[in-house]
Amino acid sequence: MELKSSSNKTLFFYFCLLLAGLYAVSKCLFIPVFPVSTDPGAFSAIALHIKHGKLLYVDVFDSKPPGIFILNEIALYFSESIISIKWLSVFFAFINGLVAFAIFKKLTKNSIVSVGGTLVYTSLYYSQFIYGTGNFTEEFATVFLLSGFAVFLYNEEKQNNVIYLISGMVAGFSIWIKEPYFLPLIVITGYQIYLLWNKGKRPKLFLIGGYFLISAFMIFQLGIKGNFGGFLNYLEYNIAYSKFESSHLSVFEKIKENIVHFYTISYYDQPNRVLYLMSLIAGVIYSFIPSQNRRYQYLPLMVTLWFVADLIAASFSNFKFAHYYLQPLFSMTLCAGFGMLGFYHFLKYIFRNVFLVHLHRTTDGIAALTIILFLYNHTNKPTFLDISFNKPAYIENSIVNKIKAVPGSNIKLFVENPELCSYYVRTGMISNVKFPDASHFFFRIATAEGTGRDKAIAMLNQLRTDPPEFIITKNKFTEFTYAADADEWYHENYSVADSVISKSGNEYLWQHK
Repeated sequence: MELKSSSNKTLFFYFCLLLAGLYAVSKCLFIPVFPVSTDPGAFSAIALHIKHGKLLYVDVFDSKPPGIFILNEIALYFSESIISIKWLSVFFAFINGLVAFAIFKKLTKNSIVSVGGTLVYTSLYYSQFIYGTGNFTEEFATVFLLSGFAVFLYNEEKQNNVIYLISGMVAGFSIWIKEPYFLPLIVITGYQIYLLWNKGKRPKLFLIGGYFLISAFMIFQLGIKGNFGGFLNYLEYNIAYSKFESSHLSVFEKIKENIVHFYTISYYDQPNRVLYLMSLIAGVIYSFIPSQNRRYQYLPLMVTLWFVADLIAASFSNFKFAHYYLQPLFSMTLCAGFGMLGFYHFLKYIFRNVFLVHLHRTTDGIAALTIILFLYNHTNKPTFLDISFNKPAYIENSIVNKIKAVPGSNIKLFVENPELCSYYVRTGMISNVKFPDASHFFFRIATAEGTGRDKAIAMLNQLRTDPPEFIITKNKFTEFTYAADADEWYHENYSVADSVISKSGNEYLWQHK
């Protein structure tokens, strides 16, 4: 009988695990409808150039670690299309739901909180207000970090050193997708070492060895391909970027600004704000109660520190792009989950000691009702993007069709505005310049390669030496103002061949005369 009960619990766990993954997928099914936005379009464009033999940071430059381009390149091997990039995000959404539930269940050991926390987390994560159109670095880095942590937690019984090594490698890869993830990784690793030390286990070297192994592998790959020097230039650029347009605010002031901004863009109805904020505050308070920390092996305190680390990481940049807030969502929801757990135990205590009755089902019902009300409130908001305005990503416009209609296998394309970078993958064409996404940040920040203007002039010379057949802009006049005579060169050598109206404005196709 006991064996049957254990089997049923295992079956129920896997059933909930599957539902969590499917629910996360259901929340991001809007992804194929919307065109790829600025950064995600640039990532797919750089990946396409790499797939066609270009060296990252040497032949093509972007300010992100190599991990995001590796993932995009893998997707493009299935099909050189935007849909492949979209399905990459859907696949990671499924994994995100799985590992979120697995971690909630292992840490809280409470089914209601686990299911509720996972549903709330995925509902917030795949909100169009924050998630946008997918394919962001935070999206993938989060999944790798959580997956590594989940592998560690479910290896506690077997204590397999190889699994610990894999856990470290998976979690460590998150840094190679988004650098600021090193902060929560430090907090999580510290807690993992505490757990192992507390149990008298000594596989800590395998866990930490996983971090070093994945980093050694990535550096080795850069070395043998000959772009390690370019990687150092990328590091130099990012150090300069972190100081670019600095607000001169302290870390604490930046965190406060980020909390207010995140709170504003995440919730547009008062009930959700109050409910989530109450749970989050309760979770933080919960983390400083000694008896509860002993009960959960200081897990509540670790979760609060994890949340703080994520907030600091999201504050490194002087900008406040919505996708930055994907990083603290899990730790914040887990912290709020412990707040819910505190409410749960408080209600049970009240019913047992004040009303002198055991209403276990009632407290479960109250918790379930709270979750349902949250989800109903959250999912019935008007969409941030106008679906009716945008064609699905797999229906191409006249610019793409016109470019594809031109015969030849070596036709080059240059996209002047980074918002339009998805045209590279949509047409299957690459550029001959080092900055195919032409972000204005690249031409405003000086590095050892030269000033921003030096880079702009060098790129214009590349265009003149080997002019592309097509150039795509957002205006009839070039926005590439960093090189003074760019506009004159455009009009002398190119003419407008087509134009379309999009959500962000007019888009123009220029063809070589």
